[in-house]
Amino acid sequence: MNSWFFLFKNLGQKQQIFGQQLRTVFVFIILYLVILLPTLPLSEGAKPGLGHLLILQGLCVITVIMQVEPLIRSDVQDGFLERWLGGQGLGFQYYTVRQLIIFLEISLPTAILALFFAPSLPLIEQVTFFSLSLINMTLTALWASSMALLLAGNHDIGQSLVGMIFAALLLLPQLLVGQVILEKMVTNPIAMSPWGLYAGISIIGMALNLGLAPTIVRLSVSH
Repeated sequence: MNSWFFLFKNLGQKQQIFGQQLRTVFVFIILYLVILLPTLPLSEGAKPGLGHLLILQGLCVITVIMQVEPLIRSDVQDGFLERWLGGQGLGFQYYTVRQLIIFLEISLPTAILALFFAPSLPLIEQVTFFSLSLINMTLTALWASSMALLLAGNHDIGQSLVGMIFAALLLLPQLLVGQVILEKMVTNPIAMSPWGLYAGISIIGMALNLGLAPTIVRLSVSH
C-alpha cells in the first residue's frame, strides 16, 4: 500500500498521463489564441520581441496553475491522499511522485508549446528560452500544488482563486530574473551573467517548497 510502485500505478497510468497532456495542449492553445495571437505583428518573418516571449511565459504559468489545481484537489477530495497516509505512506513520497507526474503531464508539454510558438529564435536562444520555461513551469507546479493542497478542503471558488494568485506571486523572484535573462538574450546573446543568480533562486525555491511539503500534505487532510 505504501510503496513507490503503488503511487506510480495509481497516479501515473498511461491513459491518464496522455489525457492530461492533451488537456494541457488544449488549454495553452486557447489561451494563446485569445491573449497572444491578436497582438502578433502581421508581417511574416518578424522576430518575436521580448514582450512576445514574456507573454508566452505568462501563458505557461496560467496553463500550469489551471491544470495542477484540479489534480491535487481530486487527490484530497476523493480520499486517495488520506488513505495513503493512513496506510503509513509518507507525505513527501506522495508529493514527489505527484510532481514527477505533473512534470510529464503539464510542465514539459507547456514548455515545449512555448518553444513551438517562438520558432524563429536562433538555436542558442531556443535552448535558453526552453530551459527558462521548463524551470519556471516546474517551480510553478510546486507552488501551485502547495496552495491547492492547503485549500483543497475549501469549496469557496473565490478563496481558491486567491490561493492560485498567491502561488503566482511566490514565483516573482524567479520570473523577474528570468525576464532579465530574456532581455539580455534578445539584446546581446553573449551577456547572460544573471544565470548564476537565477540558478540560486531556483534551487532555494525548490528546496523551500520540498522542505515544507510534508507539513503541507498533512495539513491538507487534517481540516
